[in-house]
Amino acid sequence: MAHKLPDLPFAPESLEPVISAKTFGIHHGKHHAAYVAKLNAALEGHGDLAGKPLEELIRNLGKVPGDIAKAVRLNGCHHWSVSTVASTTITACSGP
Repeated sequence: MAHKLPDLPFAPESLEPVISAKTFGIHHGKHHAAYVAKLNAALEGHGDLAGKPLEELIRNLGKVPGDIAKAVRLNGCHHWSVSTVASTTITACSGP
């Protein structure tokens, strides 16, 4: 199971004027996509880990082999945090 870049739960322009649609598009389409791609690259050849949900990988970083631990930690945690912010931003912007 390869990890995937999630779709945004809102239109990027909905955050303007605080964050421009172009800026948010670059962040999501390039930076966040790179975290996902690098996480998947690190997990290649580690089928036992590649099939695990992201949260499980992060909770069990101590069980990740040393040669990929840094890449999984950096890219997996960035992927998780950016996904979490994106999924909660729409609620914060649209109100209760």
